[in-house]
Amino acid sequence: MPNLPLTQDVTVESAPTGRRVEALEMLRIGRTRAHRILAAAAAGNMDVQGLYLARRAERLVGAAWGQVVPGRSAFCWPAVLSPGEPEDTATRLQLAVDDYLRSAQVALAQAVLPVRAVADVVRLVRAGYQHLTDLDYLVAAHESFPRLRPQSDLQFQPFTPADETRLSQLIERTYVKSLDCTELDGMRAMHDVLAGYRETGEYRPEWWLFAQHAGRDVGCVLLADHPDHDQAELMYMGVVPEQRGHGWGGQITRYAQWLVAQAPRQRMVLAVDQNNWPAQGVYAFAGFDHWDRRCVYVRNMQART
Repeated sequence: MPNLPLTQDVTVESAPTGRRVEALEMLRIGRTRAHRILAAAAAGNMDVQGLYLARRAERLVGAAWGQVVPGRSAFCWPAVLSPGEPEDTATRLQLAVDDYLRSAQVALAQAVLPVRAVADVVRLVRAGYQHLTDLDYLVAAHESFPRLRPQSDLQFQPFTPADETRLSQLIERTYVKSLDCTELDGMRAMHDVLAGYRETGEYRPEWWLFAQHAGRDVGCVLLADHPDHDQAELMYMGVVPEQRGHGWGGQITRYAQWLVAQAPRQRMVLAVDQNNWPAQGVYAFAGFDHWDRRCVYVRNMQART
């Protein structure tokens, strides 16, 4: 078998408890953050079972991590190797991570990378991940939020548990002819999508809003609270296709900013598909500024290979 002599003495395994900090540090996660991650895992609030390491005898030579999150989703940290370690070790690490994610019934694995992370991209593509899009990360400071409740053609109604089906159907309607990460359509059931949103930051149902016009739902916005960072996150905003072109995306966003200002929070952040030019225009109108760009790679973990 070609190439086996290069890695036949390498052991790839789920990171033992005593080596998890070391493995996380190899993934360029600082020691302080690594200890916070492990404390969260000990409290049952974070998954580290998908953290894998590669070692030659006891010397660490590589690590990779697939973190399962609510909504049948996972975040992927691609393999990082020590200098001179053969690429086959990275392949074995990613295979181990992906096998774990499949066993955990993950539907969608995603990696969000710096745009120049060439080695990471090569390793993910080799493992079957595909480039989804590039995301622009935007931020609006509280100085740009409306001081008074914005005048609007819309009425806003907060989400309640009885509205689960209503919200699911509305979001699916807003996906039609959208330019926002369209390749994700159908990879996860809507109840999994909503479960993921609920576990982002602190869930505040009063910050999940239906936008109505003439008594009909025409759009929605979902916000998450991050009080430790004094910020809110706009996770999703959409308008149904037959009601676009009225400026309602801007009205929804400005109302959301006003709502966040009542908390108060110092900023609002979001990520938007760089190809979604209508949304880019809405957010520019609402005072958002660009602060980063990342590329997104995804894999449908339940697809037959």
